[in-house]
Amino acid sequence: MCFCLALHNDYFNLWHRFRHESIPAATDALVTAGDAHDIQFDPTEDSSAFSDENLAQYDAILFLMNTKEVLNSDQTGALGRYLAHGGNFIAIHSASDALLTTPIYEQAVGAYFDHHADLQNAVRVRRR
Repeated sequence: MCFCLALHNDYFNLWHRFRHESIPAATDALVTAGDAHDIQFDPTEDSSAFSDENLAQYDAILFLMNTKEVLNSDQTGALGRYLAHGGNFIAIHSASDALLTTPIYEQAVGAYFDHHADLQNAVRVRRR
């Protein structure tokens, strides 16, 4: 069994640019898929879960559609130590727009989110 802590910021005010309405559905999909693949997801919106003691129990940490500074300095320190000791990290969608002032996070993600194109209306055309 793989244990994965999944942090999202759906129900608490950590997002400042955009709130993804799909977070609850994405969380449910992860939990359902995890059951089929022997992965137990521990979804949370509580950033206090990021302590050395708590993170040590997880095989992986997943950021799900997070934006901006979702952890304080103590919590980013715990994340950094987790990663430095070989912890696994998964970033989904806008997670590259989180922790913009945290170099170890930038290294884990690979790059930060720059900008999003303007949303556009679309028309679906079906050919017969």
